[in-house]
Amino acid sequence: MVDLHQDVPGWMRNGQMAYQALYRTYRPKTFSEVIGQDHVVRTLMNSVKQNKVGQAYLFSGPRGTGKTTVARLLARVINCESPDNGEPCGKCERCSGAEGVTGVLEIDAASHGSVDDMRQLVAQVSQIPLSGGMMVYIIDEVHMLSKEAFNAFLKTLEEPPPHAVFVLATTEPGKLLPTIHSRCQHFAFHRIPIAIVARHIKSICDIEGVPADEGALRLIARAGDGSIRDSISVLEQAIAYEPEGLTIQGVRDVLGIPDRMAIRELGGQIIAGDPGNVSRTFVDLVESGREPDSILKDMILHFRDLLFAVLNLDVKEHQELPDEERAAISKQVVGLEPRQIHETIAFLAKCEVDIKYEDEAALLVEISLLRLTAKFGKKEAFHQHVEESPIKATAPVKELEPEIRKFPEAGKKEPEETKPVERQGLTGGRTMKSRRRSESSGPDQAVPEVKQVDDKPKSVKSDSGLLVIPDGLEALWKDALETVREASIAEYILFAEAKPSPPPSEWPVVGSAPGESLQLTLKYPYNMGLLVKLLNEPDLHTELTNRLEEVLERPVTVRIARERGEDETESESDADGQKKNKQRSAGEPVSQTLFTGAAREVPTDPELRQIHNLIVSEFPDYQFEKEAGN
Repeated sequence: MVDLHQDVPGWMRNGQMAYQALYRTYRPKTFSEVIGQDHVVRTLMNSVKQNKVGQAYLFSGPRGTGKTTVARLLARVINCESPDNGEPCGKCERCSGAEGVTGVLEIDAASHGSVDDMRQLVAQVSQIPLSGGMMVYIIDEVHMLSKEAFNAFLKTLEEPPPHAVFVLATTEPGKLLPTIHSRCQHFAFHRIPIAIVARHIKSICDIEGVPADEGALRLIARAGDGSIRDSISVLEQAIAYEPEGLTIQGVRDVLGIPDRMAIRELGGQIIAGDPGNVSRTFVDLVESGREPDSILKDMILHFRDLLFAVLNLDVKEHQELPDEERAAISKQVVGLEPRQIHETIAFLAKCEVDIKYEDEAALLVEISLLRLTAKFGKKEAFHQHVEESPIKATAPVKELEPEIRKFPEAGKKEPEETKPVERQGLTGGRTMKSRRRSESSGPDQAVPEVKQVDDKPKSVKSDSGLLVIPDGLEALWKDALETVREASIAEYILFAEAKPSPPPSEWPVVGSAPGESLQLTLKYPYNMGLLVKLLNEPDLHTELTNRLEEVLERPVTVRIARERGEDETESESDADGQKKNKQRSAGEPVSQTLFTGAAREVPTDPELRQIHNLIVSEFPDYQFEKEAGN
């Protein structure tokens, strides 16, 4: 038991009637009174004994675990005139200052985190204290400093004056800059175990003269969640509620938490599939003032305990539970599987999220618990998740089995393989391979016919006008397009709207003129000038030529051209549809402009000039404005 050096109640101490909170009254005065942080206390005491106190420390950890208290004790022992084995003597003038602390300045970065506040602190650090000794600067919640304040503080933190020591305290060390971490000795404060907290608050109850049940002390320690300050605050509230003595029920009433055994019973009723008792127990808990979200949280913890029990995990918390709770857990885990408990915890966690913004939270929780009870009532329901997926499977998934080839029995013929159905062409044609097979087949051989939905060739995206198959194409060219489509859909799209000239009926017979290639002109609609320009690029032109030679199985010389426009005469255009009197070199300027008010001068950059001339020559239907006088 920790010796707190207190022998009278807080409200009577020093003959003063002014009340002081218990967590301030029982704040440690020496390092030996600090509980649960032995790794920090031992290191600091050894540093003091060896006269090797650092210039900057970083204390991080959950709230109420002693960060500020240890920082004050460090300041006290540093300034003590005669420290005793790393502890302040408590008798000298410096140790007997206000609250036993002198030579310390505390700053709350949450309210003083601007760059101006930090500049003021830096200016103050450079001043030597009049009382002599060391000056310890404690910056609480240091992660709240602005980025500019950090930058203004870095140099001073790295090279502080000899009389200054910095202690930075934070609950979120991850928000600090790496440059801050590298300049400090980092101490991580841990949550204090429940057993240690329970012993500490029991010693406080003994000093205050308030008897307390062991279960009540453990319940208060659990409510503090590893924070000694929060636990003492709960203790103070419980003493005010029951000054004659603390009981488990009284602490439950003060905290407003569900009765733990009632929660255990509710969990057992759910597992037993008893909806009537589940509804009655839940309603009783709500009517007694318990919040639905609090019930859900305790239900999750209950099934967590069941999971640990069914997995035979040796959890220290279970050893500290009352005998009646351990007995209830042991009874309920019989016949349960870990998968069931996992799914139940997931279901309750989702319910906890769903009720956050609902007005009828109690009703939703009750319905969810009844639904969960129904699942436990039907054991086979746990083959599915407790929350069924909205997407229903249309057929069960068959297990994959290795394929075993069976040899045909004697006298039986093996069934012939079914030939794949030939894909219908978009142009109404077939591939060249199918055409040759049809032509080479004898009269006794049945040749499958290609089913035609319409006599007219199909069009691709004809409604949008992006790709239209020309009408009147001969069968040989349709078959050639289908063969191209089998090889490359991209090349097929480039060929689709072209009309071959001369048509296939006028092509010379293959081999009639050995070594002579087929002179073929592919004509595109007049409004596709840019596509014609693209297809005339050397690389693409060569690729398309090779594709046609492969499909037609003969040498081909391809020429890409545009058909003439409706208002264009023969004398104004050559065969490829480009106007002779409009052709210009890439460097020749064009006097027309594309936009209202645009200057007559064309771009001086050669590439921009080429683009400008290309647009002017390829879009003759545009109405270009000219400057006056042109």
